[in-house]
Amino acid sequence: MIAVEAEDSACLKAALDAGHPVDLPRVGLFAEGVAVKRIGDETFRLCQEYLDDIITVDSDAICAAMKDLFEDVRAVAEPSGALALAGMKKVYRPA
Repeated sequence: MIAVEAEDSACLKAALDAGHPVDLPRVGLFAEGVAVKRIGDETFRLCQEYLDDIITVDSDAICAAMKDLFEDVRAVAEPSGALALAGMKKVYRPA
């Protein structure tokens, strides 16, 4: 399982790097639905146990995913809703 976070609010990545939950000094609000300053203790424990990897995406990648969703299926996604697609586009390369 791969987690995806916005670069400007990557509290899970910061916690995994530190080995424990940490407070981010600031949190970006573009993908405000996932903008969290500190990951919860139980969520952190579960992520440590079950995640295979974590990737971060910037606002440009999120915007591109929002655009793709609209152009491909006429879905209007807010930034947090397009986050997973942005992450998938970052790591998946079709053959």
